[in-house]
Amino acid sequence: MKTTLSDRLIVLILCGIAFWSTAVIASAEEKYSGDIIKLWPKDVASQDTKGMGTPKPDQGDGHIRLTDITKPSMRYFPAQVKKGQEPVAAVILCPGGGYMHLVITKVTPIAEWLNDHGISVFILNYRTPKKRKDAYQDIQRAVRIVRSRAAEWNIDPSRIGVMGSSAGGHLSARVSTGYAIPSYEAVDELDGASCKPDFTVLLYPAYMNKGEALSEEFTVSNELSPTLIITAKDDGFFPGSEIYAKALKEAGASIRVHFFEKGGHGFSLRPKEYPLSTWPELCLQWLRDKGIVEEGAEQEKVERLQQLRERYQQARATFAETQDYRKDYRASRESAQQLVSALLNHWIALPEDAAEGPALGQEIRTFFKDLAGNTLTERSNIEKSFIARTVWPLLADLEPT
Repeated sequence: MKTTLSDRLIVLILCGIAFWSTAVIASAEEKYSGDIIKLWPKDVASQDTKGMGTPKPDQGDGHIRLTDITKPSMRYFPAQVKKGQEPVAAVILCPGGGYMHLVITKVTPIAEWLNDHGISVFILNYRTPKKRKDAYQDIQRAVRIVRSRAAEWNIDPSRIGVMGSSAGGHLSARVSTGYAIPSYEAVDELDGASCKPDFTVLLYPAYMNKGEALSEEFTVSNELSPTLIITAKDDGFFPGSEIYAKALKEAGASIRVHFFEKGGHGFSLRPKEYPLSTWPELCLQWLRDKGIVEEGAEQEKVERLQQLRERYQQARATFAETQDYRKDYRASRESAQQLVSALLNHWIALPEDAAEGPALGQEIRTFFKDLAGNTLTERSNIEKSFIARTVWPLLADLEPT
């Protein structure tokens, strides 16, 4: 069989892609090479790495996807803690990928971000492809392992949550609602621990509904742990998030949502679009409100207030430079976006007692109302209309729901 030059080039390129993909994963996991926890005893006993996942070539978006996972595992990202420090919270983080593969490089930055805020993370490499039943067993087992070995990892067993994106969000919601029904027979003493998460964060979850009804996989009640849903209304899976949130609310469960107007499906830790870019801070504030993340020292609050005060002053100066709205609508809109972004990125990260107490808080709230045209009677109707259309919509997530 003859091979042409183009055939050989194609083979060479494919080999290069496969080698690069493997190298990227190896590099990403090198730091945590000693912290791979296999879920099932039969896999722990084996030294064979086959079945831990096959990397798929980059699809042009810079992300690596793992598939063909028959030996599920967790990759441990420990929070940096000082000697003698109290146990920390932990999150079992579930990547998305439509139950066909796992987009691991999209959730790794989220794990590192949670580490920065004192939360240990376990990225769950659940079984794929097309193994929803097995994946559900994997996440129940993962929660039990982390809770059973909490002391070993300096983790608070009462602050173990799940967080997932897309299909991983669906999987997280399943264990949050189906924790009372075992999906497999116990294999060792670790399965004696509860697999009920203490909190749940769903990022643009998929497969939450069947038509206009909630998926039958979910059984909701007021016994569910607190849940946060972050997604965008222009995501094709958005109706499911809305239906799920409504079901939890009607059942009396603790639920908070942040539904952004735009953002699509699969946004990253730091999306460029505003106000979608504020989702990490909104998530962090919810974790504080629920007592998952403990407040910092008083000095940290003082420093955050000082940062907020500086951003507030900068924002007022920036807004003052662009007053002729009718001449340059676009420049004015960008100025307004910069203003609100600068303020919100610091405002929403403040603890409630630090944000509500000082006079600065009231001054900023008054300024927001002024920008929305509620109290500035001296402005022309055109100016009020511009501010109402550009600034007020950007403040939709200022107050938590």
